[in-house]
Amino acid sequence: DLAFCLNEGECSIIETVAGVHRHCRCKEGYHGLRCDQFVPKTDSILSDPSQKTHKHIKSLFNFISSKKRKYP
Repeated sequence: DLAFCLNEGECSIIETVAGVHRHCRCKEGYHGLRCDQFVPKTDSILSDPSQKTHKHIKSLFNFISSKKRKYP
């Protein structure tokens, strides 16, 4: 069944003495046994404004938390 691979991955069927095995060659950005896991490039994560916003919010939260510890 060549529909085994997801996200436009290329499926290969390998026949061995132990049986038939399927192997997927995943497109860029995908991995996993069936190309079912998406992993964005590092540079695309850094250029995503929502990621930068997340970092700023986390920094602000850490700053506020550190002040609460000093001044109960």
